[in-house]
Formats: sequence, structure tokens, C-alpha cells
Amino acid sequence: MNTLSVTVRYRPIRIGWCVSTGGFAALREALKLTFTMWGGRYNPIIPINDFEAASSLVQLFRVDVLWPVTDDEAVKEFIKRFPHLPNPFFQEELFVLHSNGERIPQLLDIYHPILRLHGDHFKNNPLPDASISIFEWQAEDPLADVLLVTLGAVPTTQVTGTDYLDLLKQYLSAQTVALLPKEPLPLLTGNGWTVSTFCHAFMQQHYSVLNHWGHPGVYVGSASDFDDLVTFWNLRATDTSLMFYDPNQAARFEPNLTNWLELLRSRPKRRLESENSIAIWTKENMHALDVSIFGQGLRLCTARDGTWNGLNIKAPYMYYSEGSALAAIEEVSSGLPKMSFQLPPKPFDEDMRLYDQHLVVSIDPGIGLFGNERATLQAPNVPELNEYYGRQYYFEWNKARVEPEGMGIISDASRSDLSLNALDVVELVKQIFSIVGIDAQPSKPGLIAAQLIYQMGGLQKCRAFKIAGVRNLNEQPRGKTTGYQKSFNCRSSPLGLP
Repeated sequence: MNTLSVTVRYRPIRIGWCVSTGGFAALREALKLTFTMWGGRYNPIIPINDFEAASSLVQLFRVDVLWPVTDDEAVKEFIKRFPHLPNPFFQEELFVLHSNGERIPQLLDIYHPILRLHGDHFKNNPLPDASISIFEWQAEDPLADVLLVTLGAVPTTQVTGTDYLDLLKQYLSAQTVALLPKEPLPLLTGNGWTVSTFCHAFMQQHYSVLNHWGHPGVYVGSASDFDDLVTFWNLRATDTSLMFYDPNQAARFEPNLTNWLELLRSRPKRRLESENSIAIWTKENMHALDVSIFGQGLRLCTARDGTWNGLNIKAPYMYYSEGSALAAIEEVSSGLPKMSFQLPPKPFDEDMRLYDQHLVVSIDPGIGLFGNERATLQAPNVPELNEYYGRQYYFEWNKARVEPEGMGIISDASRSDLSLNALDVVELVKQIFSIVGIDAQPSKPGLIAAQLIYQMGGLQKCRAFKIAGVRNLNEQPRGKTTGYQKSFNCRSSPLGLP
């Protein structure tokens, strides 16, 4: 039995919140839901009315599942156009009502970073070096939606089954702060946590997808503009640090703006001058914007449709932790190898809640099956094949999500081991062609070449055919074998060819 070292990462399920353009109620509900999820900061808002722009967001963020925020037929029809992103859950709810009357979240929630922060800074510590604030504001506040996007809020206990605000008070001594409509926005320090902080706490960015446009800075827009709020959220969902600024409410933003710009300019200088610049984002024409209040060293950026085409701004993979595992490779009755391994330790406490909560187990098999040209553990990054990968690579059709450098398996967080099947290379190529409507079949010369490679013991051992004499022996008419040819130790063909 052979072995193989694989890299395993634990990451959140990335949800694409599908809303109708201009739907403020759906936007607010989506934001409150996403703030309950560990990793929810990186879930994009997808306005579905412009299909081309919406599909660009789906592709850019490599969404794992599209979720309808409201019971809207247009949203449902949009989701149906992405059959390779099926709902991986049995239920159509994010918070499932159990027989005991309790609601349990289906995704890892912020209970885990709350507990971790408690253990690191608050447990047995009368003077913790972090402070947690729960901000509350009035619905008629002109900046209510900006406050929601930046400071965070959660749904009621009736929706989630968990009183997250009470958890913050119980474990982290959180204090409630009321904001008045005409007061300046609260000045947040480096060790000050808000409700929105927990949905991206203790997470890391993977090196495979780097966002070279992710310079920290300021987004300039209107607090009452739906597109501005969505654009600001989606830019921050790429792990870009931005502050929202509305020139019409300059007095309320001024203390925070001054502090934020000072903080950005105090960063350690990097090698390239462009890396030290402060990004000023807007969705309008930059020529009409007065940027003098932001000082010098600016990088002006406009969020157009082309911004989200995958060639400009990037959405990196964010993960909780990673580790290595030694996988056992065994042959099964199908003739394709099977890989089984124990999962590395997880970055959260084991308890009964994890049997209902889900995450993505990302597997990077490295070089894969060395010397086996008939099977592979490296799946091409073609999301349209997710169902095929689920049926063949895994054993559940709706749980596989291909990634740039591996395969993600949606699993409950309590799982301790995993088994994956290698893919048949010929069948995999046929599936790739089928996406564009081409019925591909192996040719007779291809079958003969595959038989020859198998009989020689692999592609590397076919190097002998670089010798002209060996090629001449192979071209001898059938029945006229030489003694040298008879000495070849050829195995029986797996393809049933002579």
C-alpha cells in the first residue's frame, strides 16, 4: 500500500446572497445573517437583475452556494441557472428547527471565535486587552445602513435560535453603546471589537489567489444608495480594508476619517511606492470627486463592471487553519486508486453543535498519483463539473466544490476522516468536452497508445522508445517476433486490446 502526503485546509462555505437590485430589506436581512457566520465577511452580495454582472461576481468569488434572501421568483430563476452550485444541505433553511424546538445553524457560526477570544484574552484575566462594543442605532438614522455594514448586527433569537449578543456579554463582557442620529460615528481603536469583527476573526488568506488591487483606503459614496452599499461590501469581501465616507454627512465621518488616514500613513513603508498609496474608491466618475480632503499619496479607483471580471480585483481564499495528513492509497474493485486519511486537528472546540454545522474541507494532493497515467487526484478547476466530481471523486453529488489548487468537500465540522476516489483520466477528458456539447471518445490510436504505456509500466518507462532499435522492433509485422521481443515482460491489457 502506497502513501501520499496531502495538505488539508478548513475554510468557511462561501455564500452568495442573491437579492434584487434596489432591495434594501433583502440587503439588510442578508447582512444580519452573514454577521452570524464565521467567515461571513467574505460572502458577496449579488444583485441578480443584470445577469452578466451577477455571474461575474459568482465566478470571481468562487461561490459555493447561492442563497435566496427572499421568496422572489426572479431570484429563484437566477439560482437555477447555476446547477453546478446545488444546495448542499437537506433543508432549505440556514437555521434548522430540531425536534426539541431549538434552532441550530447549518454553518459554523461566530460562537467559535467568541469562545476563542474568551480563552485567549478574558478567561481568568481581570484586565483583558480587548474591548467589545455592541452598537445600537435608530432606524431613521440617515447612516443606519452604513452602520449596519460596518459595525454589524444580528437577527433576532427567534430567527437564529441563539442569542449572539448575550454570548458577547456573557463571555466577553460586551457593552451596549447607543448612537444618536446627529452624533459623530464612534472612534474605533485597534483593540476595539464590534459585532462585525467576529465574522472574519482568526482567519488567514491563502497565497494561491492574491488581490493586487486590495490596497486599504476609503470608499466614497452615498449612505442611501443601494449600489454604493453593495459595492462597498463586495470590495471588503475581497479582504480589502476600507472605510465608508459620505460627503453629505462629512461632519459625522470626520473624526473617524482623520484617524483612519493617520493610521494608513503610519504603516511601515514597503518597497514600491504604489504599495504605500491610499486607495480612494467610488462607483462614479473620479473627475467629479474632490479628493483634496484625503491628502497626498492617493490611488484613485473606480468600481465599474469590469472591476469584477476576474482580471482586476481578486477574491482570495480565506481559511481557518491548515495541516498535513498522510493518506493511504489502495486499489479498489473499480481499478482506480482510493485515498483515505485522518483529518488534522480543527481550530475549534469539539461539542455537539458541530454535528449540525458545516464547513469546507479543502484537499491539496500535491503531485497526486506519481506514475499512474490512467487516474488522477488533481481535478481541473472547472466548476461546471462539480456534480461529476461529487459523484466520482467523493460519494455525494452536491458536496464537491473544485478549487484552483485542490478539491473542497462540504462536510459537517465533526468529521474526523475522509476518503476520496481517483478520477479516470479518459472519462474526465470526456466530461470536460461535454460541457461545450462535444461528444468525445478515445480514438483507436489513442487506445493502442494507452495499452502500450500500461504494458511498459508507465509513461516514464516508455523512454526506451527513444532508441531507434526499440521502435523498429515494435514496428515488426505481427507473428514475426524476434528473441529480443519475446523477452519483453508485457502485462495483459486493461483495455481488452490484443
